[in-house]
Amino acid sequence: MKKVMVCGVDCHQGDDACNGYCIGKASDPPAATEAKQIAFAKETAHRALDAAEKAWYEYAGLCDVGAERTRAFDVYEKVRHARRL
Repeated sequence: MKKVMVCGVDCHQGDDACNGYCIGKASDPPAATEAKQIAFAKETAHRALDAAEKAWYEYAGLCDVGAERTRAFDVYEKVRHARRL
């Protein structure tokens, strides 16, 4: 799937990556570079990890004291430390 850059966000007039799409010089927005695609994927992964961390913490806090709560907090800790790997 072809990724494109967003004018004013990923590129700006005068940048090397700008093709003038935002001012009508080109019919299609500029294609995202491999570096931009990697950065976007990394950002998406971090947001998903943040959401998972919050969800596991909330779930663990709602569990009654016992094996399920312990297991839920263990998963939460693994998710929380996942960025350090």
